[in-house]
Amino acid sequence: MIKYSFYIFIFILCLMFSSCCSQRQSGISNETQNNNCDKTIAIVRDYRDLDGCKYLLELKDGRFLNPTNLDSNLRKDGTKICIDFILQRIPSVCMKGEVVELKSISVL
Repeated sequence: MIKYSFYIFIFILCLMFSSCCSQRQSGISNETQNNNCDKTIAIVRDYRDLDGCKYLLELKDGRFLNPTNLDSNLRKDGTKICIDFILQRIPSVCMKGEVVELKSISVL
């Protein structure tokens, strides 16, 4: 019985450490389109019609980011921005996109 408990404990530890991943491991890459932005290029999209959502950021590959700190002056559908962000491992009411905290933002 103790032997099985030890294996279960090791398995749980492995699961805990494997769930911690960086931004690149989660499948989000910092894609760039031109020399004006050396970070991630995104387009602001208005998703207020979708329950629990506000403004999301659409990446070039079609994925979405749900920013926690988007400036109110950038909340305009279609605005093209250059961002640097930190992926947050927190749940969101909006079921579209991964929650991120924006570190830097500039309008393109």
